Parts: sequence; C-alpha cells; structure tokens
Amino acid sequence: MARQNHHLCKEISGGDEKNRDGKNMFSEKEQRGLVELKPSTERILLKGDFFHSQDVTVENSFEHDLESREAIDHWREVGCGAACVEMILHGITGKHINFGKIIKTGTEVRAYKPGIGWVHEGLVKIFKKYGLDALRGNVKALEDLGRLMENQFALILSVTPGLEGGKTVIEGDTSHIKAKGGHLVIAYGYKTDKDANVEALLVNDPDYWLPFQKKGLWVDKVPVKNSWTGNIVAIKIAGYEKKMMNYCTKRECLSL
Repeated sequence: MARQNHHLCKEISGGDEKNRDGKNMFSEKEQRGLVELKPSTERILLKGDFFHSQDVTVENSFEHDLESREAIDHWREVGCGAACVEMILHGITGKHINFGKIIKTGTEVRAYKPGIGWVHEGLVKIFKKYGLDALRGNVKALEDLGRLMENQFALILSVTPGLEGGKTVIEGDTSHIKAKGGHLVIAYGYKTDKDANVEALLVNDPDYWLPFQKKGLWVDKVPVKNSWTGNIVAIKIAGYEKKMMNYCTKRECLSL
C-alpha cells in the first residue's frame, strides 16, 4: 500500500516556522576544538535494543498510553520527533519513557506546533526536562556529524522521509523531485573511509510506514547527503549519570 503523505511528520529547526535553516551550531574556534576523525574507523555510540517506532495503534496502546483513537491516529502520522526522543532517552539511560509520556511533555513545552511540525528548540527542552544536555543547530558536512559523535553526541537529523531526497516521483503526467527535510531520524554511529571521510551513518528511522522504517541500518553517504537539511539536535551522552543528579536537584525534572 502506498503511503498517502510523505510529509505528515514535519519539523522546523528554530523557535518559529520562519527559522527553517537553523543557526550555526559552532564557531570556527569551537569546530577546531572537536576531536578529528580517523581513517577507516567504525564508531557506534549506543548499544542494545532501543528502537521505537511512531507506528502506534489501538492494539499496542498499553505501550504508548495514548487514550483516544483520534490521538493514536494523529500521532502515528506526525510522531517522528517523539519517537526519536524516546529512542535516545532509552539508548542513553537504559530506561524506557513511553511515547505517550513524551508526547505529553512535548505538548507542555510546545515542542510540536499543529499544522507546522516539530520545533527543534522544543525537542531540546524535552531532553532537558529529563536531565540530558542537548542543543540544536545547523552543520554543513557529514564529517561534522562524525566529529559530534566522536565527541559523544547522539543526533537527531532532519531528512527526507525514507531518506529518498533527490528521488524523482512521477504522478500521472507530472513529476517532481523529493525535497530535503520533513522527517526526523536518529544517528548514533558512523564509518569513515581511508581518507577519514564519513561514508555511512548508523540510523534508526521510526517511520510508521514499514518500508521506510530502519532499525540499526548503515545508510550510505549519498542518500544522507541528498536527504539531510543540515539541521540537527545533538544530545550529550558522556557524563549522563552525574549530570542527571546535579540537574534534577536544581530544576524541575521528570522522573525516569
């Protein structure tokens, strides 16, 4: 069955719908401070089974705590941001916060705007509610993603659904090229070639449409480049336990 709308799970990088290009995440000085990549390297940041999908249904309602059929149908289509948060929280902390609770938190901090999509600054606020350091912005190259991961950041990327950016779609007598963006996935590993260039990313894609779902799949650099807007949310992995204790004694923090 064909997917009816490939852009239901929208996202925006900034605090409002006009700020779609994000901001430069690092200055040149900060870029120089990041660890350089090594040639012929494979790095995986998060281990274990922490995959979760936005494919919520009435039948699996005990897993997601969404109460109404209307809510289930809605968030199944647009819940990519919540599913990405769910996966990263699970992968970093080892504890599972279910989809419905993350939706509730996201609604409270206005991380999702109806008719517009997921606001990256709002996703940062969700992570901070759970005691994780996160920031959002824009970087230019796959090597920047690799360097962030080398510096212990898991990533949420803005990509074309199915990582099919640049693909020609023919509909009747017309055709169009799939644009970048419109969906969110997580990246938590990378591979470099002999010249220390990133050649693949390890991706989980929570898409509700099964042909687009990806669980622990290495994705070649070409579809990533064709699909990725440059906008990311970066979530710090190292020092989680210590930061969690300090953060939650000083600010309102949700229980894990």
